[in-house]
Amino acid sequence: MGVLWMVPSFSKKRNVGVKFIGLPYHLRVKSVVEEALARKCGEKFTIDDSSIDICKATCSILVHDCDWIEIDP
Repeated sequence: MGVLWMVPSFSKKRNVGVKFIGLPYHLRVKSVVEEALARKCGEKFTIDDSSIDICKATCSILVHDCDWIEIDP
């Protein structure tokens, strides 16, 4: 499960926020978020480091220059 939000832009490609919800305990580390989750959404992304916490089951990233329709759920 996840949530998408977009940063307003006039171009077709834009920055898209992705929030991953319901992360299992063992996936709540930056290396796993980067390799297993964020790279599936796009090549250029920024991980919100403050959103990764062993006590929270969510984390957020910002995918840069993304056509959000191409993100595979």
